[in-house]
Amino acid sequence: MTRPMIAVLLALPLAACGGGEAPTANTATPAAAVTESEFQAKVTALEPAARNGVFIRAIRDAGLNCQEVTESRKDKKPGMWAARCADGTGYAVQILPDGTATVFAPAGAN
Repeated sequence: MTRPMIAVLLALPLAACGGGEAPTANTATPAAAVTESEFQAKVTALEPAARNGVFIRAIRDAGLNCQEVTESRKDKKPGMWAARCADGTGYAVQILPDGTATVFAPAGAN
């Protein structure tokens, strides 16, 4: 008699799962487009030589060695730039919305 009782007890949780409402679809709200701050837009608007001057100042202020920024290019993310020094070392420079610059150096850079 215990076997039929066990079968009934095992079937109860399965019965509770059936029926009910159809599952709702997961919908994601698209993220708002990220725009540049006033400071970031000003850096973007600079002539390349002036912009490279901003980046060399940020790199040197971070205590890193760079004699000249020879190339810079904008990243997809607002405020992010790649800067390359004359010795070939590349840095990521982030211009924050408040105008502060953060420099990300490769491992071993000094």
